[in-house]
Amino acid sequence: MTFDVFTHLLESALRTTIVATAAALLLTLFRVRDISTRLAVWSAVLCAAFLMPFAGHWLPPLAAPYWQTSQAELSVTWITEPGVGITETQPTPSFPWRTVIVFLYAAVTAAFLARWLFGWVLAARFTNRTQSVYPQLAVEVAATVGLRRVPELRQSTRSRVPVTLGWFRPVVLLPAQWSSWNQRTLRAVLLHEFAHIAHKDWLVQRLGALHAAVFWFSPASWCISRQLTRLAEHASDDKVLADLGDPPFYAELLHTFLRARARASHRIAWDGVAMARGASTVSRIERILSPDLILSQGVHMKSFATQLAILIPVFLLAACARLLSEAPPPPPPPAPPATQAAAAPPDPPTPPRAAAIARPYAPPAPQARPENRDSYAIFYGDKTSISGSWYDVDEAKVLRKSISGDFIWFRRNGKNYVIRDAAIIQQARSFFRPQEELGHEQAELGKMQAALGKQQAELGKLQSDVAVQVPDMSADLQRVMQKIREASKSQKATQSDLGNLQADLAKLQARLGALEGQAGGEHARLGGRQAALGRQQATLGVEQAKLGERQREAAEKATAQMKELIESAIKDGRAQAISPLI
Repeated sequence: MTFDVFTHLLESALRTTIVATAAALLLTLFRVRDISTRLAVWSAVLCAAFLMPFAGHWLPPLAAPYWQTSQAELSVTWITEPGVGITETQPTPSFPWRTVIVFLYAAVTAAFLARWLFGWVLAARFTNRTQSVYPQLAVEVAATVGLRRVPELRQSTRSRVPVTLGWFRPVVLLPAQWSSWNQRTLRAVLLHEFAHIAHKDWLVQRLGALHAAVFWFSPASWCISRQLTRLAEHASDDKVLADLGDPPFYAELLHTFLRARARASHRIAWDGVAMARGASTVSRIERILSPDLILSQGVHMKSFATQLAILIPVFLLAACARLLSEAPPPPPPPAPPATQAAAAPPDPPTPPRAAAIARPYAPPAPQARPENRDSYAIFYGDKTSISGSWYDVDEAKVLRKSISGDFIWFRRNGKNYVIRDAAIIQQARSFFRPQEELGHEQAELGKMQAALGKQQAELGKLQSDVAVQVPDMSADLQRVMQKIREASKSQKATQSDLGNLQADLAKLQARLGALEGQAGGEHARLGGRQAALGRQQATLGVEQAKLGERQREAAEKATAQMKELIESAIKDGRAQAISPLI
């Protein structure tokens, strides 16, 4: 899995969020209260969510704001001159956050899918260990619900609540104590579970869980899954209430199943549609006992068609929108043809670089070939100038060996062409002569900066080596130390004696201070020279910036002229199409 796949999934999730939000707003604005109609609308939203990752490929794109996610191709200037290597600019390595994101997504998705599959397998194994039962009431209830055949009924000692499993051959699991139920309780249970089978709720909820497992990072996916589960239970409850007409009795029955489930030590029905599950059952009981309850009468086709008539255009617009898709990269800045690569200054303190560092060519790791990128190269004498990617460098090497003489090679709309007309080649070279001249000026500035840097380095060495001739003061120090020892031994040292000691120490300090001042003066003199050199470096840096701006303008002008020249050569037939050599 690549980051592009994850980006496509993220874009699909955003589109699905748009459709789901539109569905929720429509149901609210049109005040659709019928449960079956709401369930049908959210089922349609789930279908749209599954189609969304593929609809973007089927439908034409729609212009929309996007985030650029593609990486710009590497631009190089290849100069084949004796003693000069290839000038290259490579991106600084950064933290592989894309790889980390893809790894985390794959790990979490694998966990959700494993849980989804494990629940399915566990439910199937659990069903195989149960016993088949044949209540006579099942035939009548199946006909009431509208089923053509009676679903398979099984009992289990490990099941505490009725559960529906499967779609093609559905199975209803009943608790072992079902035989002690009265006819009314059994009818209510069968009506509820058979209604799930008639509505294909197991299949819809499994698909909703699968979508949530893949798009677990999208709140809309979980919202769709919860809506489908909640509305399916309400629709089945309405089926029971429409037949029995006793809300308190049915609410008490659900409460009984809820308590039985809470006391159970095993929760097996991961892959089933249980009749009572957690907090959702409490909200169902409150709804059943509500005096404002309106039972569903089936899908209201007019209302459902109205919702679809609005949601389908929303789906199409969302599917066509390119919210995160990659946009074609802008044309690369031209690589100015140069006859000589300027050398960088040798270790100046802070000057800007005079030019790119020339170093031997090292081919990068293989990548996808940029087929649609327009590139060109000018071959004249033993010099080659290229504006393009590393693949263009490789192709230029092959061309230089296979074609003799001066020529221009370029790629336009994925096709390769060669121009051998001497007049066109000279005209193309003239486009880039201003850049060559500016390159020479930058080289001269670089030499001047290198010379200043050398002078600064020499001054720095002088500053570190500044030394002052220190006279021999050992005799004076010993005389002062002797007086201090005598004073410490004598208990009768006078104020005059202490004053004399302080005077001697002050003389020594004065002599040392004079020496420090002498050294500081030398440092100040050298520092002044350093400051002057720094000002000269700053002036050269400003000149370099101005030359860089002039080079940018010259490059833009040369690129436009080169484009017109190539278009003219194609129209005049002076550009010969060739097949790719690599």
